[in-house]
Amino acid sequence: MKKIVSLLTIFGICVNGWSTLTITDGLVAHYTFSGNLNDSSQSTNNLTVTSTGTSLGADRFGNSNNALRLGSTVDFAQSDKNISISGNGSHSVSVWIKSDYATNRWNTGTILKFGDESQIAGVNALKIELTASGRLTMWGQYADWNAQNLSDTFKSWTQIVYTYNGDLFSSAFYINGNGVPSSVSGLYQATTFNIVNTPLVIGKFGLGDGGYEDYGSGLPNGLVDELRVYNRALSSSEIQQIYTLESVPEPSLE
Repeated sequence: MKKIVSLLTIFGICVNGWSTLTITDGLVAHYTFSGNLNDSSQSTNNLTVTSTGTSLGADRFGNSNNALRLGSTVDFAQSDKNISISGNGSHSVSVWIKSDYATNRWNTGTILKFGDESQIAGVNALKIELTASGRLTMWGQYADWNAQNLSDTFKSWTQIVYTYNGDLFSSAFYINGNGVPSSVSGLYQATTFNIVNTPLVIGKFGLGDGGYEDYGSGLPNGLVDELRVYNRALSSSEIQQIYTLESVPEPSLE
């Protein structure tokens, strides 16, 4: 199937809604979870699982072994190499999830994170999480960006995109291809990032460094699919294109 997609990219062909034009520009990681944990971008930054409850599960089309399943709040997967997002550079994350929120003392559930999550280090990490109230939030260590309360949205498969273009107030959240109302947290103390270059972690916040691992546990019985990380801010039209692309199954030439 990956060969088919590559051919479509080279020739710019669109089959059954699948067109990959422009969306590979700036792509530093892409996990399709198509039977494995490999990174299909040029970075080849594959994931490794060390927790026993992390496995492959059914994707949004019902295909088995085509999504990452997180069995409990402590299960996670981590990239083998650094994610190549650092400093105050622009970036975007696109991911599909299905999950109830996690419950811990901070009432948050981590979808993904990269950077140093120790608060004493400054605004050096990006974390995207769900809260117990159904709110989607970007946690940047006193530089937080919150979307509206989305209630039970994530109990069914939902695409989330977060974009950042060099300033906190440029941040934006998109749900299923459409922008949603969002605003900065009243606790913010910085408007720019200084992200430390680290591996990407899916499904868990802290790994023991900095002592802040209980600020956000993972996604119990959560599913993650089609995770993309870009080193630039995607445009609204590109985000809509990705949503349209990923809303239908990959075409088959059989």
